[in-house]
Amino acid sequence: MIFIGYLFGIRSERRLVDEIHHNLVLGGFF
Repeated sequence: MIFIGYLFGIRSERRLVDEIHHNLVLGGFF
């Protein structure tokens, strides 16, 4: 349970970082 939650937490955090990076890239172009 903890291991699954740990992996899910990493995936969700990674997704959040990707979204922030995507917004920064869009902000750079526009």
